[in-house]
Amino acid sequence: MKTNLFEWKGMLPFKVSIILFLGTCIQNIAQGQPAISWQHCFGSVLNEIAWDVRQTSDGGYVLLGETTVGNGGDVSGNHGNDIWVVKTDTVGVLQWQKCLGGSGFDRARKIKQTLDGGYIIAGTTDTPNDGDVSGYHDSLGYGDAWIVKLDASGTIQWQHCYGGTDHDIALDIVHSSDGSYCFVGTTGSVDGDVSGLHGGVSSDVWLVKISNTGSLLWQKCLGGTRGEQGTSVIQTTDGGYILTGSTYSIDGDVSGWHVDTIAGNWWDDVWVVKTDAFGNIQWQGCYGGSWQDGGNQIIQTADGGYLVAGATNSDDGDVVGFHSNFYRYYDGWAFKLNATGTLQWQRCYGGTDTEGFYSAEQTADGGYILAGLVKSIDGDVVGNHYEDLWAVKTDTVSNIVWQRCLGGTGSEYFGVIRVTNDKGYIGAARTYSNDGDVSGNHITTQPSSDCWLVKLGTDTTVSIAAIAHTINFTVNPNPSKDYFTITGLQAQKQYQLNIVNITGVTVYKETVKNQVTWMVHHRLPPGVYLITLSNEETKTIRKLIVQ
Repeated sequence: MKTNLFEWKGMLPFKVSIILFLGTCIQNIAQGQPAISWQHCFGSVLNEIAWDVRQTSDGGYVLLGETTVGNGGDVSGNHGNDIWVVKTDTVGVLQWQKCLGGSGFDRARKIKQTLDGGYIIAGTTDTPNDGDVSGYHDSLGYGDAWIVKLDASGTIQWQHCYGGTDHDIALDIVHSSDGSYCFVGTTGSVDGDVSGLHGGVSSDVWLVKISNTGSLLWQKCLGGTRGEQGTSVIQTTDGGYILTGSTYSIDGDVSGWHVDTIAGNWWDDVWVVKTDAFGNIQWQGCYGGSWQDGGNQIIQTADGGYLVAGATNSDDGDVVGFHSNFYRYYDGWAFKLNATGTLQWQRCYGGTDTEGFYSAEQTADGGYILAGLVKSIDGDVVGNHYEDLWAVKTDTVSNIVWQRCLGGTGSEYFGVIRVTNDKGYIGAARTYSNDGDVSGNHITTQPSSDCWLVKLGTDTTVSIAAIAHTINFTVNPNPSKDYFTITGLQAQKQYQLNIVNITGVTVYKETVKNQVTWMVHHRLPPGVYLITLSNEETKTIRKLIVQ
């Protein structure tokens, strides 16, 4: 196994909302990419890596990263390869930093602010009980899951190692409504804190409930005999949990895995598991195609369903629209599930190189902000500097509202973006750049990376009526039967056409370039549809009636 990269409650049904939208044209509003408000690099002359960022209750930010051996620059108190926590004020000025770990290798992927104003961190350690680490299980160096609780000033309140004598990893944690915590990761152990491993040659998803002081309450090994990984967990509104990750098992807790029956390729599917409050499986589903698919983030959406973001290089099964013709490259992949796991829509985002999403959040308008790595310079991608942090804003049904590449001529890796209280965005990534959007990197004579924190403002909002003279297209005939013609396009521009039906499902998409007249043969059934015509500058939404 490889490591991977609406019906609103209390409101009108979605179908009715779409009709109203078509009638009013949503006040003729289009959105554009937000501007950078500020940015800061944090680190030393060696290597620092950013993994996560959150806005804090005081309006500032907490950055979770990793720092290698050595002190200097912004780093002090390093034990070795440590977890690194950086707290800033509202404009990114450093307030304090903490190195957490011991003489071994310590890494964490997620940080959350707790109800008491402190922080909870999910990570892994192979430190043999020194420095900040105690209770380590593994004498062979495979590593334990390591959970660290900090107070509001970054001082350790408690820490615990969880696992057995094989590899155990924590990749995400959630503060449950009862004050406890639940973390998810991966385990290959059959002893210590671990029981119920499904065997085989690899690992299970490991779901663990702990008290507010770190005591183990219960644990579940989820999976089959071929291997699973858990990457993201949230508590659901019913008090249970839902997680995502990957699997390529066909037994145990897993069913529905997509296999390439012709070539016999055994690659991962995205695996989604819904449990009750005690970790018992209520339903599960495999999503993907016959190549590699992985889920990195799951969120519950306003309609009670779920959105999963990750990466894929499949072009079959559940996956439609993969941009590359070479299996070594990936697209960012997002898909929407209803409350019981039925696939409602999916979309591949990217170009002919590699993209992947590491974070996803729902925005105030019901759409989504997706973020991760971008390497392409074509397809959905405009403005890539080299290997950038990629932000993609979508509407409720997967259409791109705007996208932005953030970075410089170096590389920006492992990027995440979160929504801020001012309806803007905060992003974090590992950066090797000191140009483009990036300044202040602690680079000396040799390449090194810093943790990069970048604040984006709110979405730019403009009136479609104000730009109609620029696009100035017409659709004729409308109503239509099996075709219509778009006229008034600008030569030397590329346009993307997307048509959704009354339920919000995309039923037709096409791209043209260097055409002023575009005949679309759609063969759609009679009904009311929504046309979105977009280019790199903006998009326009129109109603289409098919007789």
